[in-house]
Amino acid sequence: MIRLFAFFVALASVAFAIPAVLKAQCITGTVKVQVFDVSEGEEPDDEEKDKAKLKARSAAWQGYINSLEANYLKAYMTNKQKIDGELGFYISNEIVSSAWDETSEILTVKNCITINKERFKTALNVKPKVRSGKGSRFVTLFVAREALKAETFDENVRKARSAKTLSKSLKKAKETGVASSGTAISTSSQKSMTSNKSKTSSSGSTVRRSDQISYKIISSNAADGAMSKSLTDAGFESSLYKDVQAFCGGVSEDEVKETFKTKEELTGAQRVSAMKSSIACKGKFFALGTMTADVARTHMQTGLKQVAVRIQGEIYNLTDFPPIRIATIPPQQFQGLGPSQDEARTNALFLAGTEAGKIITKSLQDKGIQ
Repeated sequence: MIRLFAFFVALASVAFAIPAVLKAQCITGTVKVQVFDVSEGEEPDDEEKDKAKLKARSAAWQGYINSLEANYLKAYMTNKQKIDGELGFYISNEIVSSAWDETSEILTVKNCITINKERFKTALNVKPKVRSGKGSRFVTLFVAREALKAETFDENVRKARSAKTLSKSLKKAKETGVASSGTAISTSSQKSMTSNKSKTSSSGSTVRRSDQISYKIISSNAADGAMSKSLTDAGFESSLYKDVQAFCGGVSEDEVKETFKTKEELTGAQRVSAMKSSIACKGKFFALGTMTADVARTHMQTGLKQVAVRIQGEIYNLTDFPPIRIATIPPQQFQGLGPSQDEARTNALFLAGTEAGKIITKSLQDKGIQ
């Protein structure tokens, strides 16, 4: 006998046991299907029940997915097709029950699935968020600056010369022998001839000196705020160095800024002083770097002001002695647009700070640091 069946109003007929998710018990999915041409006194055959069972499993699985935290849900949606094709790997047990209503010709199937959540979340490879107050303390010292002037040096050419000389001169010497009596008794003449000719050739090398660039210090508030937010969102406890220095001493922020007006890095003594201050204030990690803004240009398409900000820096682990560099922020450039130079620069600094925070966070999380 041929039996026809149809799934209907699947969404309205699905029941999710959300409390079971919270209790880490099995999760129930329910589905109702209508089956036609079933002989009186009989039930739908196993093939039809198996199809309904799979639909009920999908309903239960969707109930579990709907209960995930946002970061896990995002990771699942990225790999949905692959994971859904491997459900058997993540479902460790299924309890299936069915009921047949001959009058309405409706088959009700419930499937309560037990999910290996640890295996599933491990496959998603999501780093869990750290509750505020539980993360590592992070100290940041980034100086924002803007190119002021550049002194350019001309090329110096060093030349070497070589010479070959042939001398030619005319010399006449007269020698006279004198007797003891004073009378000349012999005379002799000597001629020698030399000539001077010179040939000169030259070669050389070019000596170049790097341009010397001066900077003026600008406000880093936009970048500091964006960087701190990224760190805080990841569970780290972020502190600005100027606050740490006020409590625990160390090289002053003004001295640091003065150095970065003409230099690309701090002296060893300055860097060590800043790290010692951070350690004294119970900091575990220290980030140091610069954010350098170019002079504003006019954006061709919009007519707005455009400013580029280049960021670079280093991250140190203060729990080791001496502190070791565990990651770098490679030079990266970010563009900001705005109706004025100040707004364009602020927007670029915000982007640079946000990216710096993300790089720092990822670098530490990849090492298992929270």
